[in-house]
Order: sequence, then structure tokens, then C-alpha cells
Amino acid sequence: MVGVSLHNAKIHPVQDTLATFICKDVNTLKRVQQDWDFSPMFEDVCDYHYAIKFYQNGELKKTLRVNLVCNYILVEGAAYDFEVSDLLKYRPYYRQINWSRITFKDQEVLKQAVKRIEALPNVYPYFDFKPYLFSGFFTVRMDRLPWNANRDSLARAFRKQLIQDYQTREVYVAPGFYFVQGDYQQVRLEVYCEKSFYEEYEEDIQAPWRSHFEYIDQVQLIVVGLSKEGYQKIMEPVLKPKEGEIPPQKE
Repeated sequence: MVGVSLHNAKIHPVQDTLATFICKDVNTLKRVQQDWDFSPMFEDVCDYHYAIKFYQNGELKKTLRVNLVCNYILVEGAAYDFEVSDLLKYRPYYRQINWSRITFKDQEVLKQAVKRIEALPNVYPYFDFKPYLFSGFFTVRMDRLPWNANRDSLARAFRKQLIQDYQTREVYVAPGFYFVQGDYQQVRLEVYCEKSFYEEYEEDIQAPWRSHFEYIDQVQLIVVGLSKEGYQKIMEPVLKPKEGEIPPQKE
């Protein structure tokens, strides 16, 4: 469990003392799982003080968001009562951990960085980095699905089908946006791949392939557990400038 302190117009004193923290004790996490059973409420319009992220074997599984002034926790769009004491109860088991914000303007450097970061122990992506192992993505549509269809399971099943149909593992699928109409759910999935794969695919395309840098001039990754110095070290072979060149400036 990683708690990332977020910028908020009303900074809470707890953020100064806890900062960004991690808890890896399995027994404590089991207690958290049992204790965090809260009453539902209507979400207030408040910024968040913490993103609480749960990982398994380094892979991000779930993200919760907490406001310590309005006293609620947000779980996949549903809000529940949450007190500061609920966060502090396990404080003895937290330890502080640093994080870095790294900016990229080059697709190949971004791809190499993700490969190296994912291979590091005790380093956690703030969000899913796997899409950046590929140069771009396109969107497919799936209409008239059951209203309660699980979008994560759907994405995994769709990727498995693509691998089988196209005999390649060079593709990654993630849930995109969705909406419900009556008894049916309309789902959009993001398919991350190289453009050559997209050019072979012809079914149910909602939006065409575009690179990660199509509409923006930079991509930013947030990495928990990796300092900027640590990043520079693992990327030394990639970022080493040719003779006479100025090395790229990374945040």
C-alpha cells in the first residue's frame, strides 16, 4: 500500500508528517482490508489529499482517493465516510518513500525508461506504464454489453483474443471510457501497439491510431520509490550524449 501526498488547496497537517508513505507488512494490509468497510455517502466537491494505491508484485491493482477535510474516500466513483483516524491507525507500519516526476519528449527514450523502471525492485508506477512500451494506440468499441460487465476482465479477454488471432504479443489493452444506456453498457477499449499492427486490424474501430505525442509535446511519468538520481543512473546508456551534443534535460 502506497499513500501519495497530493497538492490540495487546503493542505492537511497529516501530509506534513506522513508525506508519501509505503506499507509492505502483509498482516497490516490484511487488517486494513478488514477494517476499511465504510458507509456510503454522497461525494462532496473537494480536492484530494492522498491517492492510496495498492500493488501486487509491483503491479498497480487499485487506486483510492482520500479527502481529509471533507472526510471521504473515493473508490471507483463511489464515495464512503473516511476519517483521519482511519488513515493514522496504521501509522507505525508506514515508512516514508520518495517519488519523482519525469518528463519525456522522445518516444524511444520513454519506451526504454519504462522497460528499465519496470525491472527495478521496490519501485511503483503511479499509473499503468505498460501503454508506453508501445508507440501509440487506437480505440475499439463494444456495444450492448450487460450493464454490469467487468471492464478489466473484458480488456484482458480481448487482448488474449488479439494475441490468438494475430499471433503476436506486441499489443496491450486497457479499459477506456464507458457509459450505460438502460440495461446495456457501451465500452471503449484502448489498444496500445505499433502502427503496423493497427494497419492489420479492421474491426469496430472507434478512433484511429495516434502516437502518444500526437496532441501533446511531452509525456510525464510519476514513479514512487525512484529518485531523479536513480533514474539518471539506470538511463545512463540511453541518455549518454554523442560527442558534441548537449544531453537531454529530464526532470
